[in-house]
Amino acid sequence: MRKLQTTLFICFTFLFLALSVNAATFVVNTTNDTVDATPGDGTCADASSACSLRAAISEANALAGDDTITVPAGTYTQTLVAANDDANAGGDWDIASNITINGADAATTFLQAAATAGTATERVLNIRSGTVTISNVTIRNGRFTGTMTTATRGAGIENLGSLTLNTVTLRDNQINSTSGNSIGAGLHNAGPAVTLTNSTITANSNVRVSGGSAFGGGVSSIVAVTFTITNSSISGNSATSQAGGFGFGAGMYLENLFNVTATNSTFNSNTGSGTSGSNGNGVRALSNIGAAVFNATNCTFSNNTGTTGTTNQGIGLQFFTTAVAATLTATLDRVTVAGNNGTGNGVGVNLTLNGGNATVNVNNSTISGNTGGLNGGGFFVSNAGSINTSPGTVNFTNSTISGNTVSANGGGFAMEQPTTGVITTNFNFATIANNRANNDNTGTEAGGGIIRASGNLNLKNSIVADNSVGTGGTAPDISGAVTSQNYNHIEDTTGATITGTTANDTTGDPQLGALANNGGSTNTHLPAAASPVVNTIPNGTNDCGTTVTTDQRGNSRPASGACEKGSVELAAAVPVSISGRVLTADGQGIRNIAVTISGGGLASPITVTTGAFGNYRFDNILSGQTYTISVSGKRYSFSPSSRSVTPSGEVTNENFTAVEGF
Repeated sequence: MRKLQTTLFICFTFLFLALSVNAATFVVNTTNDTVDATPGDGTCADASSACSLRAAISEANALAGDDTITVPAGTYTQTLVAANDDANAGGDWDIASNITINGADAATTFLQAAATAGTATERVLNIRSGTVTISNVTIRNGRFTGTMTTATRGAGIENLGSLTLNTVTLRDNQINSTSGNSIGAGLHNAGPAVTLTNSTITANSNVRVSGGSAFGGGVSSIVAVTFTITNSSISGNSATSQAGGFGFGAGMYLENLFNVTATNSTFNSNTGSGTSGSNGNGVRALSNIGAAVFNATNCTFSNNTGTTGTTNQGIGLQFFTTAVAATLTATLDRVTVAGNNGTGNGVGVNLTLNGGNATVNVNNSTISGNTGGLNGGGFFVSNAGSINTSPGTVNFTNSTISGNTVSANGGGFAMEQPTTGVITTNFNFATIANNRANNDNTGTEAGGGIIRASGNLNLKNSIVADNSVGTGGTAPDISGAVTSQNYNHIEDTTGATITGTTANDTTGDPQLGALANNGGSTNTHLPAAASPVVNTIPNGTNDCGTTVTTDQRGNSRPASGACEKGSVELAAAVPVSISGRVLTADGQGIRNIAVTISGGGLASPITVTTGAFGNYRFDNILSGQTYTISVSGKRYSFSPSSRSVTPSGEVTNENFTAVEGF
């Protein structure tokens, strides 16, 4: 037994020692850029016995296991020159192992390719392989100029491994490409996974100096990748083509088999420009091989700009398919696409099917204040080519399109289907309001809110109102043929052909409030209490309270017995109580009187009896709904014996006075 214990002890000791050797921690103690004297000996030390960042990386690359490098506050600048070296001898820092780099703070720990922006000769970090985590640093001032190849993409970071950036700022990295594909000024990904958490990618610039296009100012990825973005910002970046091309994806450019999940993040104030124009300046997501996925939750795509050149589309977001086998599924939930400015189709969001099937779901979101476009200021969907034989589908649920302006047609939304692929757009509990199509020449055909040139457009439980055509500010809300699926409110139907189920469709002023913060994470138009859209869809009918159980803000639908048309319910239903007393003519309480409440959202009436002092009370009654309260007793009659109550909060002193009967 003792021999066995001794053997086990020796085995565990060797295992512990092996793990200790294979998982090292290096603490950088100099800001100088120096090489490690003996890589692989387990000691980070240059010729002066100091541990530099480059020496620590070289030592970690040479060792097996997962290594950690601690980088204190300071500015770490590359001074060794070794162009296109991948062995970490000079130029960019080359990582080829599983390494964690921890800085002190992004405000105090700086990793930079040069002391000033626009002067470096290489990128900052080249992640050749491995699983790499970088935290609490700023990475800046990388630069590439000349003919770009696959080996020189990514002026800030090139990633070929699995990369996590946690509380990192990536900024002031530049590309000036004279030829070759100009790709990825901030971060270029060619690896299987990227995670951004609490990080900022800003002020990165991608310029194609002569001919061709620029792809990705802040971020680019053109391989199969799982990309996770949480509590982060990709904002204030640029992609510019100075001669003959486009600026694509000034904030983020995606291509290939991407699977992106973005949560609580911003893609704002990115700028694209080019002789031909710019597309997808917040994000451009291009599916060209197989199945691609883009999901954004509680994100903003706002104040992006693309006004130079003849074609500037999807300035907030652009989704694109280019091959029959290339499919794209995108979901926008609690997303704001606002204040983007451009000159093409779909300033807010552009979906172009030039290949395979695409499905875009817009839930609980607001597309507003996008201006300067040609058609479909808020959202434009089109089949631009001739090879698409698969269907394209856009679904809007509990969403608002408001205050968008274009120079031609469809201030809020436009769709066309010029070739063989069938495109279908479905609006359900949506509000399309206050959009403008400034086209005086087309009159009633311009569609202030919606224009459907071709394809299938279904409208259900929705409001289309207060939209206008022409600089005069008056005209219809919809142009083209629309299929109603009942319970819509279209203020002005002139210029539209409405077919389908229209029995409960209405027209006229819906009495909507201004676009505002009415609760929830996105702005909405709240109807007035006297609005004709309030309490018009019976509970359990046409998706009310069944398929759709909340409104755009996340409040219960219905809130008061029946659903409102449009994206929001007037009031959120909350549990309240209704109480009172049953009294004699001289104010004495009467006991054992039956008091019944019915209606509202109750499945069946509820009856209670009064107590010794004539008190009654109903608990857990939902606010905003209309109830009937009635009283009855053998010896008494009541006038009135019932009344309607619509509680907005706690209701007290709902009293009844009896008339003695015999």
